[in-house]
Amino acid sequence: MPPETLEACFEQYINRVQMKSAHTLAAYKRAADLFLSFARETKLPQNPKRLDNPEILAQFVDWLMVGQHRYALATVELRLAGVQHWFQFMEDEGWLAEGFMTIQASRIARQKLIPQHQDNEKAVNPVTDLQAVIFYYDTQQPTATMLKKAESYARWEQVRLRNRALLHCMAETGGRVSELLGLNVENFAQSTFSGEYAIQVEGKGGHPYSLVLKSCLPMIRDYLKHRDALPISPSSGSTPLFISHDQRYRGSRMSRIVAWRVVHRAANALGMGEVSPHDFRHWRASQLIRDGYNLYQIQDFLGHRSIETVRALYAHLFERQDDCEG
Repeated sequence: MPPETLEACFEQYINRVQMKSAHTLAAYKRAADLFLSFARETKLPQNPKRLDNPEILAQFVDWLMVGQHRYALATVELRLAGVQHWFQFMEDEGWLAEGFMTIQASRIARQKLIPQHQDNEKAVNPVTDLQAVIFYYDTQQPTATMLKKAESYARWEQVRLRNRALLHCMAETGGRVSELLGLNVENFAQSTFSGEYAIQVEGKGGHPYSLVLKSCLPMIRDYLKHRDALPISPSSGSTPLFISHDQRYRGSRMSRIVAWRVVHRAANALGMGEVSPHDFRHWRASQLIRDGYNLYQIQDFLGHRSIETVRALYAHLFERQDDCEG
């Protein structure tokens, strides 16, 4: 017998779905909790078999963006993705109303977000503004106090070279920050620091794809050289590529929080608004679209499992490109 309430459906979903990350599990639980609150407030049917409105996810997006909530765009997208995953599970199990298609409901919902993306792009221009952030650490200068102490200056220079390499890697590959922070020194060799080099990583849900590095390779080499950690040949070791240089955590893998601070510090110094590591991924997509890449090429380059995700995220950029060319 299928579950008769949304809460019962979610309990079965969360117990049966395969999720590698506790963080992802917590995010999906939060998304479902919000949807259940939305369902109660708007008096939606509690029996999933009666949920037949294809605009239900769009209504959920409206609920998140207005009234007492007013969640940030990135948060709305995250919660929508969590609920979409749950709904797809229910659809696959046959628990939803006959004829209800999660992908259609999701597409309608994401149409709601396109104007929000366009507003965001006015705040942070993906071509000019992020270029300034990318090159911020290339020209950063030490303070006079740092120059007086050799040890302080050496540490400052290591941090600067690390930050420069990280931002150039994010901008060139469009990789998720977790994928870049998961790279190891042993992924590289002396011979890989010229030309083009591809490293296979696991994307969301364990989906494999390749990060393609070229212009950022000299930055990585300079950083590793300063650390005296240049590899001789690829191996199976696990020495983190990007590490902490704080005395308390020196040598440990750089965290996402620190990566966010690196980006925030550069954007703040340039007098810009909020910029996150994930903005580099969207910026790279906009560059690819400008260069004539199609949806499937972008899907492959950025490691998206679903072409529908690419279409939902970037359809407005393709339309804008068509308008410019027309």
